Amino acid sequence: MNDRKMKLLASFFLLFSISLAAQTDTIIDGKKFSHIDYYDNGKVKSIGNYKDNKKDGSWKYFYKSGKVLEYGSYTSGKRIGTWVNFDKERNKQTIKYKKKNINAETEEYDEEGNIRFSVMIKIISVDF
Repeated sequence: MNDRKMKLLASFFLLFSISLAAQTDTIIDGKKFSHIDYYDNGKVKSIGNYKDNKKDGSWKYFYKSGKVLEYGSYTSGKRIGTWVNFDKERNKQTIKYKKKNINAETEEYDEEGNIRFSVMIKIISVDF
């Protein structure tokens, strides 16, 4: 094989291996993510991980504009712990999932970070 073909072949394998590495894991804010969904405009829609075909670990969702919509954690496909979400005006709301998604506490904050209201709700049926 001549030198030009060898360089072309080596370049192909280098690009191919970089492409495969980019598809396996992405690290953002020190957390490793293996699944990324995109909007038609190319911006990230959601980022997270799957385990046994169920959402697991940290997940983050975004508006089409690229701003964060919400983030939190899953265990075996169920939301757990504290989830934080933002409306389009950037008002922050937290939801704390307890006892396998049966009880949730929500707090909404104003622009200065003060709690606007806090509510405890009981969720009868959840289908995410």
